[in-house]
Amino acid sequence: MYNDKPIGEEDFISALKSLGVKSGDTLFLHSAIDKFGKAGPSFEPKVLCSSLVRALKKSIGSKGTLAMATFTYKYCQTRVFDIDKSPSEVGALSEFFRKQREVIRSEHPIFSIVASGPGSKSLVKTGIDAFGDDSVFGNVRRDNALLVFFGTTFKSCTFGHYITQMHQVPYRYMKTFSGIIKKGRRTRTIDATYFVRPLDGTIDIDLSRLEKRLFKKKLLKKVPVGASSIECVRAQDVFNEGMKMLDKDIYALAKRLKPQHTK
Repeated sequence: MYNDKPIGEEDFISALKSLGVKSGDTLFLHSAIDKFGKAGPSFEPKVLCSSLVRALKKSIGSKGTLAMATFTYKYCQTRVFDIDKSPSEVGALSEFFRKQREVIRSEHPIFSIVASGPGSKSLVKTGIDAFGDDSVFGNVRRDNALLVFFGTTFKSCTFGHYITQMHQVPYRYMKTFSGIIKKGRRTRTIDATYFVRPLDGTIDIDLSRLEKRLFKKKLLKKVPVGASSIECVRAQDVFNEGMKMLDKDIYALAKRLKPQHTK
């Protein structure tokens, strides 16, 4: 509900259509469904999530592929990732989707996704590097998927980390997170890598300039839905524009912060 008016499945389908989503597309979703409005009087989480997934699938048809981020940052502390059981830490919708029978999950222990549809197997087939060319993000670019920000905004675009690694920016570095991956009764050790920022608090990712550029070129599109919006942009467009910006200014996708002094 928003302003005492219901937001239904057809409203999301209409919004996605106006953004250019069509049959056969691949969608890679970041979501924050609580931003659209308040739950209605007969609210049931599973029914709501099921309806939203249905709207997304109707928008891309049987030939389309739906993928969602199911990141598990907890692995950095526990060093254990269970492909079948580790819950998504990036939204209720992705956690609901993770539990559906038809989905398959990629195996990077920090930056996994789940996907269903004809292109799901190629999307989830990855190496051990979070943002390398054989990562989920490399696959998303090769498929020229639509990056969809469902209740959230482009500023949450994890694909930005992939661009900075592909450009090999000097203010991030590769770090190995050794641990265990479980699937059913099988376990194996893994040395997963992640292109991380410095821990001294001097720099952070900032996609606001890239966001502005994409909007200006009409590559990033936005449609209001309830109290929030849906945004989408092609992965290849984000990659091309981000790389061009880094060519001119290596800090184009970052913000430099004041060093944190301790007494």
